[in-house]
Amino acid sequence: MPESAVVLLENDQLKVIGKRVKTLPPDDTRAKVVFALRRNEEGMTGSLLAKETGVSQTMVAKAAEELIDLGIIRKEPLKVARNVKIYSLATRIIDDDEIAELKKKIPPMLQDFMAKRFKDQESVGLVFADQVMRFLASMKATNRPEMFAEYMRLAGEEPKDDS
Repeated sequence: MPESAVVLLENDQLKVIGKRVKTLPPDDTRAKVVFALRRNEEGMTGSLLAKETGVSQTMVAKAAEELIDLGIIRKEPLKVARNVKIYSLATRIIDDDEIAELKKKIPPMLQDFMAKRFKDQESVGLVFADQVMRFLASMKATNRPEMFAEYMRLAGEEPKDDS
């Protein structure tokens, strides 16, 4: 099972946010594959990716396997020719426009909290805050305060009692 990752496009570099944050410069083969698939939403074969990225099919296959393991792309057989494999994006790429939308959507208190947690990586903090908000929204309203308190306890910061 691939790990779940989020991909952030920032200053022409891809930041892969999974167990660790990994930055891929635009000349990295893995980044080239992601950019090519982003331009071709319906997916591409390995040979087309090699042509598009200017690297060998072997290099594309190696980069693709790592991206599949990270949960960023997927490889599936073509419906009309099962022996032909198509690569496509498996996750969304968060760009500057989406970051601007997250800044509008995420409460300032949570933005401040994440800014402290992620220091100089504001965008990563916003993406993480969005993930937290989506998770909390998926829960029953009665469980949210307890889950947030447990998160704070696990993070080493007991929630403050305002009474």
